[in-house]
Formats: sequence, structure tokens, C-alpha cells
Amino acid sequence: IDIATGVVTEIDSSTFTDLLAIATNGTYVWVSNMINYATSDFSVSQIDIATGAVTEIDSSTFNSDYYLAVRGGTLWVANSVGGPGGNGSLSEVNIATGAVTELDNSQFSNISGLSADANHVYVINYTGGTDDGGSLTVITP
Repeated sequence: IDIATGVVTEIDSSTFTDLLAIATNGTYVWVSNMINYATSDFSVSQIDIATGAVTEIDSSTFNSDYYLAVRGGTLWVANSVGGPGGNGSLSEVNIATGAVTELDNSQFSNISGLSADANHVYVINYTGGTDDGGSLTVITP
């Protein structure tokens, strides 16, 4: 939706099965897509806002990618343990090169939220039914 004009443009979504998350930096939109839950087949795609061109990011390290956030030149992808084979992990994708780096994820077991601002990335780790309710990790890249 163009805020100034109110014009709505639909992007060809025929390549997507079940969209789960969205993030943008104003030039691109990224979406996570659940292709097949039973086999942990998930993907993350980059959509060029100007052209509508869709490019799939090498998502071989992703499974159950439920959360996306953008900070500067980095797309952050959080895998929740909720899907089959999910590992509660956080990865960085270099927007310019597409290179994927999985971070040290020893502090995450079930990521349930992800957000970013100009200086930090925020990760909620749900501990699952305990009275403490989880934790918030602030990452300063």
C-alpha cells in the first residue's frame, strides 16, 4: 500500500504456501513461508518492492522460521523450536551478499518474538509454562 496515494499493489504470491512472518527495510520485503510443516520445509524469500522480483534466500540452515527483523544491512531470522526439527536459533543474513551466519544460540531454546531498532535486536525466549515466563535478550551488533 502506497501511504501517499492509497494505491494497493498485490505481489504475485503464487510461489508461497503459508506465509508466517514479514519484515521490510523500504527497498525489500522478506517473508517466511512454511512449505511443508511435517518435513520442516521452510523458506525465506526477498521481494524487491520496485520490481516485484522474488528471490529465495539460501535457507538450508533455517527450519520453522517464524520471526524476521531488519536492522541496517542485516536480516535477522529466528527459528522457533515450535516446528519439527526447530532449534530455537537466530541467524543473520547479509542483505547485500545473501550470506547466512548462524549465531551462538546456546541461550535460546524457543524464540517467540523478534524485533529490531537502529541500535539493537531484541529476542524473546519463551521458557514454556514456567512462572518466569521467559527472557528478553538484547543484542547490540
